[in-house]
Amino acid sequence: MKHASTGSYPVILLIALSVAAVISSAVMLYGIFSEQARLITPKLAFVQFEIGILMVIAFATIIVMSVGIELTNALFGTMFKVDVLEEDFGPIWPFNISVLCFYWAAICVWMRIVIQGTYDFILDKHYFSESSNMPIEMAVNTR
Repeated sequence: MKHASTGSYPVILLIALSVAAVISSAVMLYGIFSEQARLITPKLAFVQFEIGILMVIAFATIIVMSVGIELTNALFGTMFKVDVLEEDFGPIWPFNISVLCFYWAAICVWMRIVIQGTYDFILDKHYFSESSNMPIEMAVNTR
């Protein structure tokens, strides 16, 4: 690579978000295996936060692409070297970022649905186990 198109802020932000994602995923996995629903809520909160951030970035890049280079420099100039991005990726680089953000947000919505289902299953399992005093196990019918 002949020159970098980002400053240090995006790298630090990505590292911090990656560490938070790994920690919340580890807590979630422990919560699933130990059947403690309250340990799944940090991952739900992180995924919701991630969806919000991705949508804000996607909308900002669409608006920036519509308005022009002056707003692009004003919004993204502190984090990226806009002239280098224009040279490397062409004038539609904000569109590419918005497409990636929308795609990743859709994956996050799907993950949130799966995680919420796991959370609800654990809560239901505890509720029905306590009310009937019989353990609930998953069974497979082979007729």
